[in-house]
Amino acid sequence: MFKFKSLNLLIVLTITPFVLVLWFTQPIAAQQEDTSDVICQELQKEIKKDQELAEIVATYVDILRNQPISPEELAKLISEEENEKAKLLGIKITQNAPYEEAITSQLQLCYAPIWRDGRVVWNFPNPGRNGARYSVKPENGVNLLWAAPPEQWIDGIYRDHPNWGNCLARKIPDGATATFHSADAWDECYNAAACWAESTFCPAWINPCNLPDWPNTPLR
Repeated sequence: MFKFKSLNLLIVLTITPFVLVLWFTQPIAAQQEDTSDVICQELQKEIKKDQELAEIVATYVDILRNQPISPEELAKLISEEENEKAKLLGIKITQNAPYEEAITSQLQLCYAPIWRDGRVVWNFPNPGRNGARYSVKPENGVNLLWAAPPEQWIDGIYRDHPNWGNCLARKIPDGATATFHSADAWDECYNAAACWAESTFCPAWINPCNLPDWPNTPLR
């Protein structure tokens, strides 16, 4: 038996005393490395469709796994990439409560195109009026809406809760997504290069009482 490898096919040649047999087999797919610990699900899907983006992302896997790095340092590295595809990359952090520092010990890369409006994803039941009492400022809107699964396009998040109250909102800028896993814990994915260049593209706690187009209080 003789085997010949081509770029796309493995050709197996078998010779018997009476017949020459050719058959073709597809190559066995190489086992892919599990990168779910450092690359979010939506970005995983995107890099399967875009080899150029996948090559950029691959350079950060070892960095995220093997050396301590802050969100600011990671954002700076991404912003210095010459390839425009790098501007699609975001950084995911975890939030727990107003004004508490974000949990950054397990940073991940995520998909955060700056052309996409701010978004919130509700992955727990009853985030609105009859439950956790979150409300949102819709994208380019003024009047608040009650939180409603599965997702909403927004500028910011309010909550009728003692830890939130009046004159407090979480700003979710363009390109960013807040994903709530429970009433008191959520992840934020924001555009790395945009946030590094201009702080208005970073999620932030704000005082809406100082902003003319933002309601002062959550829905009650």
